Amino acid sequence: MSEVIQDPKVLFAMLEYAPDGVVLIDESGTILFLNRQIERYFGYDRAELLGKPIEILVPERFRGLHPGYRRKYFAHPTVRPMGTGLEPNGRRKDGSEFPIDASLSPIRTDWGALAMAIIRDITQRRLLQQSLQRQAADLEEANAELREADRYKNEFLSILSHELKTPLNFIIGFGSILDDEVAGALTPEQHQDVCRILEGAQRMLGIANNLIDLGEILTGRFELSPAWVDYRVLVVQVLADLRPLAEAKDQRLESTVEISGDRFLDGRRLQEVLTNLVDNAIKFTLTGGSIQVRAFEVNEELVTEVQDTGVGMTPEEIRRAFRPFRQLDMSSTRRVGGMGLGLSVCKALVEAHGGQIGVRSVPGQGSTFWFRIPLKLPGG
Repeated sequence: MSEVIQDPKVLFAMLEYAPDGVVLIDESGTILFLNRQIERYFGYDRAELLGKPIEILVPERFRGLHPGYRRKYFAHPTVRPMGTGLEPNGRRKDGSEFPIDASLSPIRTDWGALAMAIIRDITQRRLLQQSLQRQAADLEEANAELREADRYKNEFLSILSHELKTPLNFIIGFGSILDDEVAGALTPEQHQDVCRILEGAQRMLGIANNLIDLGEILTGRFELSPAWVDYRVLVVQVLADLRPLAEAKDQRLESTVEISGDRFLDGRRLQEVLTNLVDNAIKFTLTGGSIQVRAFEVNEELVTEVQDTGVGMTPEEIRRAFRPFRQLDMSSTRRVGGMGLGLSVCKALVEAHGGQIGVRSVPGQGSTFWFRIPLKLPGG
């Protein structure tokens, strides 16, 4: 306090009903005044404390640790914490202790230099802090368990996907031999059955490849291998591979590629992206619909769009479309097949190129998935 207080009664009246405990002491450390909050905190009657040393309010182990506190606090007109460097505890009349937040500051009066101790019971705050610390420890332990479970999951996905590829390649290889009639002529019905086997195996192989990509992305083993690529040829190859699926649903699969010459890209990865997007478009487009692929350059970016006349997507589906295992609602996913991995893999592959991916869609009016890849030169 900067002003000199002249009437002690005025000062005592102001401090009596303060929300915190207040104690006034003289230079010898003797208690001259305490308010009712101090009585509540420490369990003493006022008369039991008046004229007693301030140390009566602290545990015995803390008494006498700072013999020079009187000189310090009265020599400098600044606010200083009581028991600096200690865990402040108060001691009640019955000997029990409780945590306090205390500060000590000098005041000037006409009847001498005094110090005012402001004390607050922080038992609830301390309990809350301890509770938060326990919760933080529990949360960290749970997070550690989740990280370990996530590591096992990633390892499992990697092992599973690689183990799936070997038998699938056998199925596709021998199925193709049968379809080519190397081992003998097939009836039309047998050809149809073999085609179904090959179609299912190819879809399973696509899922296995997505799992491998996802595992590499999640474990940080994913790397790009850019090279000079003719993007027009890449688009033509993807559509040629997927055309049988579109024709089976009587869908029109068309493309417009306004790009000529080679571009420095990871062609294999972008082929995966385009394959996933076109395959999804075929899945979610009804019989007789159409899928249009457009590729062009703008502002030194390669832009690719896959537009379909399919079922479309709600805003909520768009929001979570690129999350792994949460592509669309489960009823749709189960109806058309798949695990909801393709779009999350596409997002990771496009972003690894420094690009962006997104979708525009209206329920019942189809969707347009797009991605943009910045064109760079080797070493750029």
